[in-house]
Amino acid sequence: MRLYTGKGDGGSTGLLNNMTISKNHPLIHLLGEMDEFTSALGLARTYTKDEDLVKDILHIQKEIINFNSQVAGGDIRITHENIACLENMIDKYMELTGEVKGFVLPGETGVSAALDLARSVVRRAERTAAGLKEERKIGDVLFVYLNRMSDLIYAMARYTEKKEAVKEIVMKVMDELGLNEASPTDGKITLDVAKKLVEKVEKKAMETGVKVVIAVADDGGNLVLLHRMDDALIASIDIAINKAYTSVALKMSTRKVGELSRPGSPLYGLHSTNGNRIVIFGGGVPLLQDGKVIGGLGVSGGTAEQDAELAEYGLEIFEKGV
Repeated sequence: MRLYTGKGDGGSTGLLNNMTISKNHPLIHLLGEMDEFTSALGLARTYTKDEDLVKDILHIQKEIINFNSQVAGGDIRITHENIACLENMIDKYMELTGEVKGFVLPGETGVSAALDLARSVVRRAERTAAGLKEERKIGDVLFVYLNRMSDLIYAMARYTEKKEAVKEIVMKVMDELGLNEASPTDGKITLDVAKKLVEKVEKKAMETGVKVVIAVADDGGNLVLLHRMDDALIASIDIAINKAYTSVALKMSTRKVGELSRPGSPLYGLHSTNGNRIVIFGGGVPLLQDGKVIGGLGVSGGTAEQDAELAEYGLEIFEKGV
């Protein structure tokens, strides 16, 4: 099958409703601008590892297909429900970002730069749509949809910049705390060590009447062992794993992370980074050997205080040699 047909060689093109119009018609300009828009979104998607952001960008790209179909005379319709969905996403990202003051200079990060490019393109599409709206070639819903879309992409861009800023602050705080210094060691968290550590923590948990999930991670934050006591909450599985990960990734206890990430503290907003894996309440501790973090222990199932006490008990056992 040929990709080319030759039907548009005369400068006209057909719409889904069988109308033929000039390729220079404002409707075609709008379709082309939306094509540019979704391509810029695709560029942003390749730059980010934020799973939630990727999911939302994919949702938008798929919805733009429906938008373009309606513009081109198709039967699919963009509705007020689509607009409400965009507004909910805007609120979500701005809540994570906080107030943005002053003018924005694009280019702080690769992701935000691509999103700002997408934002400028959809703004252009909105200007084209304004003329079509005045001529009654498109309805109010499509125009409002474009307006909300540009706001959403702005919010996404500022969110990604905030995440990068938080990472920089984390590194600075860790430098000040002397936690970024490398110290080569052969110490490893083996499965045998993890089993012995979990056994001790479980025994302590049974003594205190708390049913918990215990996770042990290696120096890369990867899970070595996961143990769930009978009747421990299912939700505690992911929480325990993420507590172990957090303590390794940030080289400090999750209790300490919580203190540093309160509103007004230097790491505020940290919990929204790393694919939302960062835990900011007690129950996770780093496991050290010769001053170097070689793993992490995460405990979840009781109160934050109970989890923290069990994790710190596990740390004491580990330091004594399990």
